[in-house]
Amino acid sequence: MFRSFFLSRRWALWSWGGLLVLVALVFITVQQTVKLNTWYGEFYDLLQKPEQAGGLAKFWGFMQQFAWIAFPYMLLRSLETYLASHYAFRWRQAMTETYLPRWQKTSETVEVGAGGAHAGIVHSDLVGTFQGHGHCLVAV
Repeated sequence: MFRSFFLSRRWALWSWGGLLVLVALVFITVQQTVKLNTWYGEFYDLLQKPEQAGGLAKFWGFMQQFAWIAFPYMLLRSLETYLASHYAFRWRQAMTETYLPRWQKTSETVEVGAGGAHAGIVHSDLVGTFQGHGHCLVAV
């Protein structure tokens, strides 16, 4: 499963390059989240004591700061979600291209379809395994 994607020359750019880009995006969005949390603290301090903290002028300054933090964050998170989905698709494609020729050459009868018990077990096992790894990747 890992070999078909991470150790293949065909998928090297997607596997390692995509992983690097996704980790970098996660790192950047975490930094943005930290900035946003800091902004929240200062902003709510202003709302509690507006006269002492600078009044209406400082309020609009905070709105501008929020825009500079939140809008890039939303764009980066959208890009991260899109690339993670595309990365997962490429990984599944690599696994399919690796296992399909083996499956076609088997001498055993393989029951596939809606009623196939083996197909359902294998499918749910592969989906569960990949979803676990995908969430770990995005959580990193």
